[in-house]
Amino acid sequence: MIPIKTIRNKSEKHRKQRAEKACELLITMENNFQLPKKMRWEFWEKYHAQMVAAINRRSLLEFQSAPDISPPIVGGGGETYLKRMQNYNRNDYVFYMNTFRETVCGSPKDLIVVDGTPITRTSMRHLYHLCVINSYYTRFHLENAFHLEVGGGFGNLTRLFYQYNMFRKIIVVDFPALIAIQYFYITEFIDESDVSIWDGKKYLVGNDSSRVCLVTADAYSELIYPEETKLFFSSTMAMTEISKNGQEYYLADRNYDFMYIFGQTTCNSAPGGKHLDNLEEQENKVLFNMLIEKYSPILFNRGDYYTEFLGQLL
Repeated sequence: MIPIKTIRNKSEKHRKQRAEKACELLITMENNFQLPKKMRWEFWEKYHAQMVAAINRRSLLEFQSAPDISPPIVGGGGETYLKRMQNYNRNDYVFYMNTFRETVCGSPKDLIVVDGTPITRTSMRHLYHLCVINSYYTRFHLENAFHLEVGGGFGNLTRLFYQYNMFRKIIVVDFPALIAIQYFYITEFIDESDVSIWDGKKYLVGNDSSRVCLVTADAYSELIYPEETKLFFSSTMAMTEISKNGQEYYLADRNYDFMYIFGQTTCNSAPGGKHLDNLEEQENKVLFNMLIEKYSPILFNRGDYYTEFLGQLL
């Protein structure tokens, strides 16, 4: 299907209003955030604190290039993901490149033109994940399913799901700073009334009928889904960058119908690669072994650096 609501409102005035609202919401979320310490990876907690301190109305307008905000959420993409798409399905690649629309919201610095389509190198990876998930969407009968993403970056994959009219409800679980950025970015495409923020006790904006729901990480365990609803869990470059306690927090006591995880097999950069400074080594082979014991692998590309897993509950 052709994407809907490609760009909602490009006006700078509208962006400033949304940025101001996002800053107000961040203060409220930070004041109420109560995720136990053992669920937080020390490095990311420090990075999150740095982002909270850096976020204001001006910096949100340029979050994709702001030095204290952008590093963990932009740049993790590139042309290799477009090649993956072409190898995966050439016809899908042509379709997505012809229908994808980029935005300058957040002042991205990695915007280039590929096959006549303006696209950031960051968006290339998000478009790849959309391509993979959508290739199974109809076969798995996911039209009425809920999609839950842990670690939503700046919300780009969420807006793509929305634009390509996928999933009945789209839920993102993240830390307050990221949710503030996601709210600012996603409302570039979606009416504010269709975006909610839930802290486990109340909606800070929106309501239960909002199709996109941003959830603070401490409220994850309070999520309740309608009976008989299929649940599709995904996490790209997030579950593989948190501690074992954090991974168990999201996976141990929940059964999802489908599971899609993409990320580092270990957090050692590949030769010639560059990663976040001081990123401690993380061994994720145990995580992927745990997944194959619980989910029947449909797609399992295991590499020395990146691993991709899509499975169905056994």
